[in-house]
Amino acid sequence: MDSVSMSITGLEDLERKLLAIGQALAKEVVQETMKKAAEPIMNVAKVNVPKRTGNLADSIKISLLSNGSRVATGRKSMYIGKTFYGGMIEFGTSKMQAKPFLRPAFDSTKNRALEIIIEQFKKRIEEASK
Repeated sequence: MDSVSMSITGLEDLERKLLAIGQALAKEVVQETMKKAAEPIMNVAKVNVPKRTGNLADSIKISLLSNGSRVATGRKSMYIGKTFYGGMIEFGTSKMQAKPFLRPAFDSTKNRALEIIIEQFKKRIEEASK
């Protein structure tokens, strides 16, 4: 399917700090942060996607994939993409050449996404420490 994942590992210290904030708030912080980090990728994908009707670009959304009930497990994933048709455009078929739009969007904005994650976590930890 047409998706891009970003995984972050080795977040044990961050996990302890977020859990100190409180389980519910920590979950909110992670979800909010991941969605903000995914926005630049999604926006570039919407610009890059081939447009015939505009439906595919309009269908590109951000979803978070959860890996269990724990909030900060050291790994969170985000899914950016939509529809079976999007996969055919991104990867091509036996009768149609690939026209990648999602992978190039990820490649060109992944550093900014990581910066957003760092900025947001620092901000929320500082707020909680006051």
